[in-house]
Amino acid sequence: MGLAFLIVTLALLPAQDGLLLARMLSVPVEAGRALQFEDAAGSHRLLIWKKLLRLIPHFWAFGVGPDHLIYGQLALPDGSIVDKAHNIFLEIAVTMGVFALASYLAFLCFILRPPRSEAGFAPFVMVLVYRCRGCSTLTWW
Repeated sequence: MGLAFLIVTLALLPAQDGLLLARMLSVPVEAGRALQFEDAAGSHRLLIWKKLLRLIPHFWAFGVGPDHLIYGQLALPDGSIVDKAHNIFLEIAVTMGVFALASYLAFLCFILRPPRSEAGFAPFVMVLVYRCRGCSTLTWW
């Protein structure tokens, strides 16, 4: 399986003028930006997160509404309006409020406890993998 992924990746490297290779080579640069807390890091994700943190006190109880982040009127330097947080915890806190965030965290604590039987192992692994993917806070692709 790993060999198949390697072959496919090598075949796709020159596609679209080397976009995949350019994205792969940009990871160290973006990681350096993130470590220095530059606003442009990760396609302006740090800037988005800073602006979202300022919205939480204004909409702390029930948020701006599910899938209504666009109404927060957060603009990036290029003038585009932010419509997603790129961080599930901030997304929930701003769009649905701290009560929903507390419920989500309680659910994760409940489901991520070690499984007590074989039947509980599959949901545990599914949620764990989902959260590991969601916790990679700076995704550049």
